[in-house]
Amino acid sequence: MIPVAKQSSMLPLSFPVTIVVIKQQATVLKDLSDVSCYRYKVKFEDGTQDIFTLVEEDTALFVKANKKGHEHYANALVNDLYELSKVEPGQFCYILPMSLAGEDINVWMVEEEPDPGEMDCVMVSYNRGLRFQLYLAGDNDGWKVRELAYELSPEEKKLAAELAAAFGVIQGEVQLQKSI
Repeated sequence: MIPVAKQSSMLPLSFPVTIVVIKQQATVLKDLSDVSCYRYKVKFEDGTQDIFTLVEEDTALFVKANKKGHEHYANALVNDLYELSKVEPGQFCYILPMSLAGEDINVWMVEEEPDPGEMDCVMVSYNRGLRFQLYLAGDNDGWKVRELAYELSPEEKKLAAELAAAFGVIQGEVQLQKSI
């Protein structure tokens, strides 16, 4: 069963991370980005708090901590801060902690403008890459998967099918949580 999604269109935004071998929540408290870089104030479940900057050099992507001794925290944030940097202000996103091929990942689902004839569309990404789209066709016959630039692995196809089958329920649970 897919865990309940967390939704946000603004900060704070929380998601699970693994620091060395310890799992805990990271909460992005504030977006300090400017035109030159993406920078976020993040607090961890253990009380650690710092400003983390997403850095891209040549083809390498990494996160730099403002304070010394926070390198393990920075390493744990690379994939999620990258995904967060792609979310435009006002866009809704759902973050689902899942396991794919034995690896714990956070699946980011960001609502997009649907194509003509579609009622809704969600871009699905994880591990620094856009993987596929889920869309709700005008016939309202459930969520469907649209593969993008490359063919999905068998594990990714299974994940896509599970998300497509559950996304309407996920949206309903999130809306219910917001209204309580």
